[in-house]
Amino acid sequence: MDFLQGLLATNSANSLEGAAGTINDVINIIIGALGGVVVLYAIYLAYKFMTADTDDKRKNAKAQMIYAIIGVIAIFAVMILWNTVLKTALIGGGENITK
Repeated sequence: MDFLQGLLATNSANSLEGAAGTINDVINIIIGALGGVVVLYAIYLAYKFMTADTDDKRKNAKAQMIYAIIGVIAIFAVMILWNTVLKTALIGGGENITK
């Protein structure tokens, strides 16, 4: 319950107020969790690549590692885009969004 109250409370001048702040916190948690999952998957794929005994298995692991790297880049792009859109909406005339 304290965690939920911490999400809803605004105790900093830089934090967002109300629903926008809560949505921002939830989105950032989801993006962080996805990033962690992709990093763990990349570590698994590196192990799979190193222990592969045939060329086909190595090619498969290498292709999956490339996709995992693309996934990390996509997650960072979404994080940057989300923060940019949110800050633009709040700074660029959208101050009433949180009231």
